[in-house]
Amino acid sequence: MFQLKRVSLLFLLLLINWGTSAQNIKAIYRIEKEININGGNGNKSLSLSLTGHYYKSGNKYIYWETPDYLAKYPDGKVSISNDNVFNIYTLNPDTIQKLYYHDYDSLIVRMGLFSEYQRPITEFKFEADASLPWVFETDTKVINGLKCQLATWSNQWRVWFCPDISVKTSLHGLQGLPGLVVEADCPPTNAHYTLLNYDMPTMIQEAVFNPAVFKQPMVKGGLLKRKAIPVKTKQEKQAELLKQ
Repeated sequence: MFQLKRVSLLFLLLLINWGTSAQNIKAIYRIEKEININGGNGNKSLSLSLTGHYYKSGNKYIYWETPDYLAKYPDGKVSISNDNVFNIYTLNPDTIQKLYYHDYDSLIVRMGLFSEYQRPITEFKFEADASLPWVFETDTKVINGLKCQLATWSNQWRVWFCPDISVKTSLHGLQGLPGLVVEADCPPTNAHYTLLNYDMPTMIQEAVFNPAVFKQPMVKGGLLKRKAIPVKTKQEKQAELLKQ
């Protein structure tokens, strides 16, 4: 009887640990971007689709994007016509874009591939408690069975994350969110991110965290300072006004 209780207790502890901080995570995101193109006689909107790839193994995180739009525009060029006037708009033709790698053991971040002209990868050091200045709102909602909380960063990001799936770094290298991103909007780039699926595999190949681009010469940067300054929510600001 004692041994049975002990096994049950160990199983319960494993479940609790798995739910709060999964060692390995693989997540796929759908990304929809709206680009306004000046065609000479007015603006036209162009919708672009990409796929976001997110992996976590222990304290290592990596995220990159692949352009689905190249299937429609294989040469990376879009022809826009307005009143028989044609303009050529050039898209990023790279097959891997917006790469972010974080290692919380060595406190190293590598980032790059933000455009076809951005070479090479840049490597920085960062502090263990590095975070963007998030405002954690009281708003919650359930998305595809995941209970999510809203976090905002000025007019840069509006993110719904799941605190039950604990992470330190999210898609697009967003540090300081204590849960896996389920939905996100980035107004400056007119981009919307949706979690398509996620898995918690027993193992992720080390090669995933060591892409070929890391074998090329890198630019060494300094210390990336990202100290979050506490920002009050709307509710907290309203409460202070009522006290006056």
